[in-house]
Amino acid sequence: MIQRIQSLFLLVAATCGILMFFTPVATYSGVSGTFTLDMLGIHYSADNETRMMILPLSLNVIASLLPLTTLFMFKRRRRQMKLCRLTMLVFSGLVAVIFLSPEAVIKDLYNGSAFETHYQPGVGLPLLALVCVFLATVFIKKDEKLVRSADRLR
Repeated sequence: MIQRIQSLFLLVAATCGILMFFTPVATYSGVSGTFTLDMLGIHYSADNETRMMILPLSLNVIASLLPLTTLFMFKRRRRQMKLCRLTMLVFSGLVAVIFLSPEAVIKDLYNGSAFETHYQPGVGLPLLALVCVFLATVFIKKDEKLVRSADRLR
């Protein structure tokens, strides 16, 4: 049922989650060198070293799969709304992890020295996905309301 507007919103949210695997989120630069954060971890440019971060990676995998799962449950609108709420919670957690978790890791890597944070375009993808899932929930509620009113008329 891709022709429904909520299906398109869920597809955009899943696409944003998948694109996050390939898009850098932030770059941290300081005296010790430059670090790049993406969903796989923190990459140190000088040593070509990567420090894996399991929490953002796992949240991104879940956040990418939930909208696709929700997309194909179009006959069960109540379950679809619950999954959309869960997806919004996971994307909110992903946004929190993106903004809070790397700061502590980078401070540890820089040994407490100062560094600058430069956010990349990938930081907006979970926010866009969050808005899309919210809009999908609104339109699923509208569909449920329409079906209930049609059942009442029968």
